[in-house]
Amino acid sequence: MPKADRAQFAMTATLAVCALVITALVIRREFFPPDPNAPTVQEDWRELGSTGLSFGPPNAPVQLLVFTDFQCPYCRRLAKSIATIRAEFRDSVRVVLRHYPITESHPEAFDLAKGAECAFQPGRFERYHDLAFELQDSLATIGPLGLAVRSGVLDTTAFRSCTEDPRTASKITSDVALGDRIGLAGTPLVMVNELRLVGTPTLPGLRSRIEAQLDR
Repeated sequence: MPKADRAQFAMTATLAVCALVITALVIRREFFPPDPNAPTVQEDWRELGSTGLSFGPPNAPVQLLVFTDFQCPYCRRLAKSIATIRAEFRDSVRVVLRHYPITESHPEAFDLAKGAECAFQPGRFERYHDLAFELQDSLATIGPLGLAVRSGVLDTTAFRSCTEDPRTASKITSDVALGDRIGLAGTPLVMVNELRLVGTPTLPGLRSRIEAQLDR
């Protein structure tokens, strides 16, 4: 075969292969579109969970990191699932809470977040957290102090002092800034170790993600 013909043949073959590859990619996209709900990887997940309010073993193999708003109805639904997860995986899951109060629509959320920080010091955070979502429809009336008392906080003077301390508010604003930095668009945001989930996971979905992490 003449040299010119060989070059033409090679070019034609290359174009044919490229056309096949492109066709295969188009077919794959049409019949197997990417899952918009697939989790993404959050590379700095350990750093994100290194601070914040938490319950569960500090060295648990699974970290469940949640950015939350105590007046968010989706966060309330998630909190119910997390309560079940805590009971089922008591020794295997550490829950870390970061604050993201959306004050434009939830006017009490920032103060409730400060209350959570101050309930942590006397060891009543877990109860405060659960009651906040259980009594979500009445939070505007109960307020952080009333919620703290119901949670078993005895020293109300110290609690008030803590909520009025600028350093407490600074913790909330730092969490909000962190949420903004990682592109948080709303609450809740849930991460199971490095997996950043989309939307509010169901209990079965959350359970399966945790089990998959434990089986690795």
